[in-house]
Parts: sequence; C-alpha cells; structure tokens
Amino acid sequence: MIPGRLIFVYGTLKRGCRNHHFLAGQKFVGEARTAPGFRLYDLGGHPGMVAQSDDTEGVTGEIWEVDASALGRLDALEGLAEGMYRR
Repeated sequence: MIPGRLIFVYGTLKRGCRNHHFLAGQKFVGEARTAPGFRLYDLGGHPGMVAQSDDTEGVTGEIWEVDASALGRLDALEGLAEGMYRR
C-alpha cells in the first residue's frame, strides 16, 4: 500500500465540522498547531489562514493522512483550480 499524503486542516474539515465528511475513510493522525506567524480570518462561509508576522500562537488544527482520491475531492471543494487556496 502506498502511504497517503499528510494534510493539515484548520476549519470546516475538522472533526465535528460541516465539511468533515470529505475526509470519510481517511486516517486521523492527530491534533496539531502551526508555528507562530499564522492567523485565521472569518471569510464568511469558511476561514482563511494567512501569514501574520505579529502572531505568537499559530493556528490549531488536525493532521490527516489522505489518499489521492480524497485529495482530489478536497482540491475541488477548496477551489484549487480557481486559485482559492494553495496546498
């Protein structure tokens, strides 16, 4: 079996949140926090994580191991092709 890709989720994809079903069948690795220098902003329907040089806490989230199929679904959800986010 080829190992999956590790991703960090910090918003609606986290356990208990409205888009978590996109991670169905994937492996939860654990809770995590970014290095300081990032902050979440409410962008209406979803949060946006941006670099913020004065941040001292970072952003909390979760690490998931996902397969290629799940990664494709996440790319579509997040609007990768439209430039809405970067991996």
